[in-house]
Amino acid sequence: MRSLIPTLAIAGLGCFATSFAETPVERDVTTLIEEYNNKFRELAPRLAAAKTDADRAAVRADAPRAEHYAPRLMKIVEANPADPGAVRALCWLATQANGTPESGKAVELIGTRYAGSAGVWEAAQQLYRTPRPQAEPVLRAIIKANTHEQDRCAAMQALATVLFNASENVNTPAGKADRDEAKQLFQDIVANYPQTTVNGFKPADQSAAVLFEMENLAIGCAVPEIEGKDVNGDKFKLSDYRGKNVLIVFWGSWCHSCHYFLPQLRELAAKLKDQPFTIVGVNSDILPDLKKFLAEETVPWRNFADESSTGPISAVWNIRNWPTLYVIDAQGVIRAKNPSVSTVEEMIRAIGAKP
Repeated sequence: MRSLIPTLAIAGLGCFATSFAETPVERDVTTLIEEYNNKFRELAPRLAAAKTDADRAAVRADAPRAEHYAPRLMKIVEANPADPGAVRALCWLATQANGTPESGKAVELIGTRYAGSAGVWEAAQQLYRTPRPQAEPVLRAIIKANTHEQDRCAAMQALATVLFNASENVNTPAGKADRDEAKQLFQDIVANYPQTTVNGFKPADQSAAVLFEMENLAIGCAVPEIEGKDVNGDKFKLSDYRGKNVLIVFWGSWCHSCHYFLPQLRELAAKLKDQPFTIVGVNSDILPDLKKFLAEETVPWRNFADESSTGPISAVWNIRNWPTLYVIDAQGVIRAKNPSVSTVEEMIRAIGAKP
């Protein structure tokens, strides 16, 4: 599922190795994590130099394995449960050692013995990626027990994300309850933690963007206007297509999933050529790359040139995953979000130009 929370973790490096170790236990934990991280760093030039798929596979086979480090870190935790280094080790295990027995145990410990400890934000902010039955009780425990601003704020945002993701396109009382609680949590973050930073980002800013999405980009909402320029620099608006059903596609040539969708969308456009329907793209490539791509590939719909994954249109629409699709009916009402291409076809044929 898509993410509402930015992360700086790359190739398993995480964000744990930059803190200064103040105790011998913290130094031991940092040494292990740095060893793991450094082995990943050493692979980068080898991977860049690899010439064949076999060469690249051989390099990847040398990547450090979390299961080789997890037991060593858990042993440190068990021997030094009251040391701040234990929290750091547990956070690494919870977020970087997925699939190991130690990772599951770490999440459980964070939600019980360590729920009120300083530093659990490093795990809390990533727990939205964990299945809800495992993540939700841990996040609720941190929110209840933790008085540290950064930790509590991170847990609130992660829980709000879990609930928001679970509620999307779910038209049931349970879905509404999840959505209402997520909205309240995001509002609380904006009101009570406006200057708090977690991993270099302000949850209040991110929460405000999600609140805009919840209030203006949900199914049944009147679609916000989009104004911008196409690849030729000509201005146009989304409302220029009022009277037609519109599929808005946020995409980029850098996005592997988008390449999978483009042929399907071309086929969809051909199938629905007799319908009051059009596709409108919002492209996130820098302009030279977009022009080059359009010269080489067939993209038979007009595109707003947003010129970045954080461009002005994508930012307002709070886009976090590419591609993202919206179906807008002829009256400018949002009818669906991220439907399958086959569902789009069925929907367009069903609604036609009718309200």
